[in-house]
Amino acid sequence: MGRLLTDEERLLQATAREFAQREVAPGAVERDEAERYDRSLFSAMGALGLTAAPFPEAVGGAGFSYLAWTLVMEEIGAADMAMAVSLSVHILSQYPVVTWGSDEQRARWLPAMQAGEALGAFALTEPHARVRDLADAWVGDLLSRHASQFTRPELLKAIRALSARYVEQRASLSRRSALDSAGKRAAFAAFYAPLHALTVRAVAVALDLGAAGVGQVIDLGCGTGAASIGWALATDEPPRIVGVDRDQWATQEASWNWRRLGLSGRVDRGDLVHALGATIADAERRRPRSHPRDRATALIFGWSLNELDAPTRQRAFELVFKASTAGIATLVVEPVARTATPWWREWAARVVHSGGRDDLWKFAPDLPRRLADLDEAAGFKREHLGGRTLWLPGARRDV
Repeated sequence: MGRLLTDEERLLQATAREFAQREVAPGAVERDEAERYDRSLFSAMGALGLTAAPFPEAVGGAGFSYLAWTLVMEEIGAADMAMAVSLSVHILSQYPVVTWGSDEQRARWLPAMQAGEALGAFALTEPHARVRDLADAWVGDLLSRHASQFTRPELLKAIRALSARYVEQRASLSRRSALDSAGKRAAFAAFYAPLHALTVRAVAVALDLGAAGVGQVIDLGCGTGAASIGWALATDEPPRIVGVDRDQWATQEASWNWRRLGLSGRVDRGDLVHALGATIADAERRRPRSHPRDRATALIFGWSLNELDAPTRQRAFELVFKASTAGIATLVVEPVARTATPWWREWAARVVHSGGRDDLWKFAPDLPRRLADLDEAAGFKREHLGGRTLWLPGARRDV
């Protein structure tokens, strides 16, 4: 490499190495352990011209070549990677001003940044972190709402019992509600509902449902509203929600959850197949007057179809395809285990043949703190958030 460097580049490399070893390296471990940033070191880099290194002199930069700049970063990073990253971000944050800024903006911002007097940074967002924090606060409220009447061992017992009901006694679900005790209702509301919501959100992000132009989601067999919450949390502009469920307690919980999360929704008590038929009839009446830019309606069945008896589920099956013809998309979410959905193969084949998708998902379980704590304490060794989904788009409207 030495033979390829100019005299100026070798000088810059030597200067950066001497500075890094003398000033940066000695305190690197202590700064990391104390989580402390030494602003005086950044000012010292400014005095050496490093905070303006790769920009041309015409805009106040130091005029380093990119090779020279790379050598400088290599030497600083060898001494303290955190300091090197802060310098890199500082340089990158100047690029928009140098490249697209007006003369007034350059005069306002660049002199202090290039002298190391002002520290450049990124204003980054991490959508999943925002959702995780929101979900953690939501779980905290749910625990206060439902679990305060139980000891922690009682709540954990109810969580495990509800899991056994769904896994080992699934055949009885069409005849007997899984939520037949206060403990199971608390477990469902405060533990399983947030898990389901986070799973659907991950699915909706993976399917890019935020770009599907959906203005209304009808949550059929909504329970406590978890599936539609997951869809809404995956979008920049959450859709209106209409929930349908026979269970009075569940519908009350759905309304409370949507309000708590700032979502617009209403809930109707009733039969999901009847509601599905009414939704299709309404869409067919509206369709001649609709415009291609109108936001669409979509259906979501979140872990609800597997609880229906076979004849009722078959009626729903036929109506889903009629809904697609009427311009209504459908998302079906069910457990990974095929024992819970022996009907899946038939549904999936027809959905895929009709232009839809059949997916198996396993997402990293990046759970909110309170939910992760309950999950571990209940004895679940959760390796992923999983589910099977069917996605059937609605037929396109003519322009």
